[in-house]
Amino acid sequence: MFRHLLLLLVSLSLTACSTITGQSAFRYDASPTLDKASYLQSDSNAGVVLVDVNWSRYWGCGDYENAQLFYLGFHKLPVASNTAPSTPDLVLNNPAQLLAKNRFESYAYLVSPGTYALTDISLKLARSVNIIRHFVTDKSKLIKDDEPLAGTFTVKPGEVVYIGNFYLDCTIDPMPWRYYTKAEHFDEGLEGYRAKYPFLKLDDVQYRLFETDMLGHDYAPPKQDKLKQAEGTKK
Repeated sequence: MFRHLLLLLVSLSLTACSTITGQSAFRYDASPTLDKASYLQSDSNAGVVLVDVNWSRYWGCGDYENAQLFYLGFHKLPVASNTAPSTPDLVLNNPAQLLAKNRFESYAYLVSPGTYALTDISLKLARSVNIIRHFVTDKSKLIKDDEPLAGTFTVKPGEVVYIGNFYLDCTIDPMPWRYYTKAEHFDEGLEGYRAKYPFLKLDDVQYRLFETDMLGHDYAPPKQDKLKQAEGTKK
C-alpha cells in the first residue's frame, strides 16, 4: 500500500520531458559531515549518525535508461508545518553526479538527539541523453496528518548510530531504498568510517536501521551476535 502511494507521488511529481542540469536540481546545501573539531567540541548530548549512500547511476532502472539519487532530506520531528517551506535538518546531496562511482560511501553527521523523518527526495530519471526527468517531493507529500510516510530514524543522546545504506531499487520503478550491512559483516563495514573519521569512537555503535514500511525491508541483528542491538530496532 505505502509503496504504491509513493509510486503515485513519483508519477505526479515528474517534470515531464524536461531537462534540469547542474545544481538547479538541488534545493538545499548539503549538511556538513563530521569533523574532528566539531566532534570534540560538541555537547555530550549530541549524537552521531552513520549512513552509507551509493550516488552512482543505476543502469536499466525500470523503464528508464538510468536513474540516480540526487538528494535526501530529513526533518526532525515534530515538524511545525508540513506546508510551509523549510530546510531539512539533515541533507545528503550527491557530490559527484556524472562522476559518482558505483560503491557505497560512508558519511557521519553530528545531530541533536531525536527522531528524524525522510521528508525530501530528488531522483534523476533518464530515458535517454536528451530526455531527463527529475522526481522531487517534499514534506508536503511525505507527512500526512503529522504522520511520516516514508520512514524515520532515531538518535539518542551521546550515541553513535548506524541507520543503513541508501541507494535505488528498480524492481518496478525507480525508488530510493534503505539497504543494510548484515550484523555478521558490520565490523568490516565500519572500516570505511574508521578510515574517513579516525577520531570517531566506534567501539559501541548502535545498530538501529531507518524504519520504513515502503523503502526497505525489516532486519534485526541476531541476539547472539556480539554487536549490541539497540532498543527500538524493529523485530
